[in-house]
Amino acid sequence: MSKTWMKRSSQPQPFVSLTIRASHRDYRALGFTLGTPSKSVNQPAMADTGCQSCLAGIIVLYRLGLTPSDLIPGTMRMHAADNKDINILGATMLHITAKNANGRIFETRQIVYITDCSEKFFLSRGACMDLHIIPKDFPKIGETAHLYDAVLQNETGSPDSCPTNLCDCPRRRKPPPPPHSLPFPATDENRERLQKYLLDFYRSSTFNTCDHQLLPLMEGPPLELMIDPIANPVAYHTPIPVPLHWQQEVKAGLDQDVRLGVLEPVPIGEPVTWCHRKVICAKKNGKPWRTVDFQPLNAHTKRETHHTPSPFHQARSVPHGKKKTVLDAWNGYHSVPIRADDRHPTTFITPWGRYRYKTTPQGYTASGDEYTRGRPLHV
Repeated sequence: MSKTWMKRSSQPQPFVSLTIRASHRDYRALGFTLGTPSKSVNQPAMADTGCQSCLAGIIVLYRLGLTPSDLIPGTMRMHAADNKDINILGATMLHITAKNANGRIFETRQIVYITDCSEKFFLSRGACMDLHIIPKDFPKIGETAHLYDAVLQNETGSPDSCPTNLCDCPRRRKPPPPPHSLPFPATDENRERLQKYLLDFYRSSTFNTCDHQLLPLMEGPPLELMIDPIANPVAYHTPIPVPLHWQQEVKAGLDQDVRLGVLEPVPIGEPVTWCHRKVICAKKNGKPWRTVDFQPLNAHTKRETHHTPSPFHQARSVPHGKKKTVLDAWNGYHSVPIRADDRHPTTFITPWGRYRYKTTPQGYTASGDEYTRGRPLHV
């Protein structure tokens, strides 16, 4: 829209979150018996429209509770993008389900070939069609043009309104390119005018703190929790009581974080592994301060250390005679996404049920490393 070329990172690989389990019925339909009990697990998968058959690493088989002896033998030959052979150990029959943003469930049953050459799960073009990720007549040029036109019309038609219509906040957008020149000289006399100009210029992006719209997330791979595989999960099953005069405000804060995409309620029927305590204490102004005690998790977690100069040294680096501006990032840590499979160790219990983080929480030992790594934001 700015009609200029801008340097930016490549788009992340197209991963979707699935729930998979072995299909005993389909094993029997092919004349095989699956003697090992299987479990249902959450599994991220890459939507690969160039993949003609579903492919998964052997680690996925183990996560299902299966072993190589449960694989169906076959003669399938597969090749990677560089035309090298992929070693196929056998196949398994999986029932795959996925849920869209509105909670609608889509499902498919697929023959998934198992390899020891990769740890990822690849969805084939056919599986992507069954899950309604792509249309049945893919690829068809211009197929999604009407969707783009509708989004563009919606954005340009109501540029200053929140899409939820619950407040008067502007629609959240990416920051525009920096202005080529200021409307008036940058002097001390114009400080307040410059402040108002910048606040208005970045009103829809940098200074948009609407809590009815999803937070923009940092680009790059999501945070992976490096937990010791032999660690015994610590779970608390009774929440710490919240004082009566704070209960309404604390619950409202939880609801706000769900709207922002920071938290999600733990689905009913999902078993407890890690479950931490939520601690409420008073701020200086008497308002409740919500924290989660991640000490048990931190004791079994390794950091991916990333050094950042201290505030003192950053302030000292400002050249003499120059002006500096101090800003405080709103929900900064919460702009770093967590890998879907690593959300459950961040579960915590409250009087209103269990919640878990979808983005990096405060109090986790590696949150600062991931946040200060310096990845651009996307919305």
